[in-house]
Amino acid sequence: MSEDRLEQSLNMQPQRFGVASTMFRTRIFRVSELIDMLNKKKLRLVGDKPFKKWSVSHKSRVIECLLLGLPADSIIIDGSESVWYLVDGAELISTIYEYVTNSFSLKNVNFDISEYADASFESLPLHLRGRLYNLEIIATIINPDTSPIHKLGIYGSSLLKIGKEKELWRCTQAVYPDSFREIQAFAYSLEIEDSHLLWQIMVAVLFAQRFRTGKFELNINLSGTRFDMLECIMLDRFEIVYEFFSHDKSISRAALPVMAHDIQEVLNEQEEWKYKKKTIFTILTSLLYPSVDKFDKESFLKRFEKAWKKNSRIGVGHLFRDYAVKSSAIYKSIVR
Repeated sequence: MSEDRLEQSLNMQPQRFGVASTMFRTRIFRVSELIDMLNKKKLRLVGDKPFKKWSVSHKSRVIECLLLGLPADSIIIDGSESVWYLVDGAELISTIYEYVTNSFSLKNVNFDISEYADASFESLPLHLRGRLYNLEIIATIINPDTSPIHKLGIYGSSLLKIGKEKELWRCTQAVYPDSFREIQAFAYSLEIEDSHLLWQIMVAVLFAQRFRTGKFELNINLSGTRFDMLECIMLDRFEIVYEFFSHDKSISRAALPVMAHDIQEVLNEQEEWKYKKKTIFTILTSLLYPSVDKFDKESFLKRFEKAWKKNSRIGVGHLFRDYAVKSSAIYKSIVR
């Protein structure tokens, strides 16, 4: 793989993140239209479920507001492919869909419709059912000519709004459908169940020197990019990354499933670890793996925990640079 080619390609990405050239259109949908699209699989939720889980009480309050005639929040739909995805507003639309399909009944209602407490949709008076079916929702639709990088930024901004930025990987199926299938097929060929974990290992190995030194500014202008965003940006360059693991003799493809198994085994036992700690562990193990003859899980885990506590305050936020700085500090603590 030509490292110059990869770096030149990646350096173009920040210039493409502005949304000024992104094309949108606005459309008003009736609830009945959206329900029909969901039923016919023409409209989907990313990962087939909302990013944020609402309680039945929360859902009931939302439905109550709509039945009282209050306007619904606007939504964002990715209309760039034959199947459309709900980018923002999935919680609202799924709540309405669940209610009109009688998946839950109203709980803790407060105002004029209190007489319908515990009511399912089918038990509501006809005029209230009609009000919900004919409710109009304003949608901002992403046009088909929007680039994947722009779409990724829109998805990421929507997730940041609800504090779920780590869920960005789920969006790659909509943003990079071809690359998403490629990495899944590659993982399947290596008998690795978690394609996301495989991709994190590949990204860590690809940028190993930057992670070891903590200097992610080297030739690549991506130090301010969130790590979860960079993982997805790399899918935009899947062929270049795949080429690296296919032809670079210092990296054996046979080592990838072994690394993935060892990392997954530890992560399965450490459910209490937060996302960032799991990601740092994956990066660190990927960096150290080529230099160890045998992965001693118990011993390595003890060293990692000790180094994590010592360096946990290094780096702030969700910037890729912070992952590199923290990984570097822990790496140096362990290899000494």
